[in-house]
Amino acid sequence: MGVPQYTTPQITLTFTDLGYDLTEMAHVVVSISARGYAVHLEGEKLTVSADSITVRLDQADTGRFGIGPVAIQANWVDALGHRVATEIAHADISGNLYKRVIE
Repeated sequence: MGVPQYTTPQITLTFTDLGYDLTEMAHVVVSISARGYAVHLEGEKLTVSADSITVRLDQADTGRFGIGPVAIQANWVDALGHRVATEIAHADISGNLYKRVIE
């Protein structure tokens, strides 16, 4: 079972053996993409800890992804301008019988 469309999932990416603290990075971005639609989350849309990054998608985003796999990747830059990109991970979006944003 995947994440249903039109929901607000919280996704946490956890990293082991980084050798540094992610909260010290100058800029962190998490990208989620599927079938021509992508969101790039940064700043207040992320919760960054020493070894993890948590993002929360909104109803409209999960609705736009469509049913099937999505690709997830984090990028960050340290204070010296060195950029790191993670390997691409995958998750599944499943259907929802109520295909609208609930206000």
